Amino acid sequence: MPVRRSGRRLHPEPPRADELPAGVPAPARQVEPGGRTADGRLVPGTRTAEEMASLGGRARAEQLRLARLLGRAQLPEGHALLPYRRDAEDWRDAELQRLAQSVGGGEVGPAVQAIVSTAALQHAASRWLFDRSALEADAKLALAASRLGDAARQNMLAATEIAAREAAAKRTAPRTPAAITPSVLRQLVAEGWIEAPAPPPPPTPTTSPSTSTPPPEDTER
Repeated sequence: MPVRRSGRRLHPEPPRADELPAGVPAPARQVEPGGRTADGRLVPGTRTAEEMASLGGRARAEQLRLARLLGRAQLPEGHALLPYRRDAEDWRDAELQRLAQSVGGGEVGPAVQAIVSTAALQHAASRWLFDRSALEADAKLALAASRLGDAARQNMLAATEIAAREAAAKRTAPRTPAAITPSVLRQLVAEGWIEAPAPPPPPTPTTSPSTSTPPPEDTER
């Protein structure tokens, strides 16, 4: 990633749009022959049905992780920023889906999710400030809104580059499933997506070797 100098400091600078790597398009989803009924519903017991059920659990875990990336503050109904927070969530989800399908090989990693979530908040905050600048006729608010929009663009360029490079690396690297944090696992179990993991077996008691001294040999003949 190129850098630029500002005074004595170096700042990373994402590439221009025409310098981004091509990335990897998402593969087409394969459906098992006979995996659906005539009206398009899944046939229970087929590999397609099992895979879809597994995808549902993983999607819920992903949803829980993504929700936390937009902040943990719970805004009450009627809060001035609540509509913009909802817009940020919709915008973030749409951009993550676009990156996964166009350059991420069908998925994006936690780093890309975090960067796009930050860009979504910046984009939403810029819309909020633009609205305030129009209502209050304040040019300074419009300038701050414009800077937030520019920052969101820079983050999206960086996210696109990382998603493309990660997808290219996955072509040769072994595939490992994303880790599920304990708090997400507990919520998935509570909602019935997965069964609670079995407790670990009790430790096997170990017997220490006998330390008794053997009787002395009879040397008298």
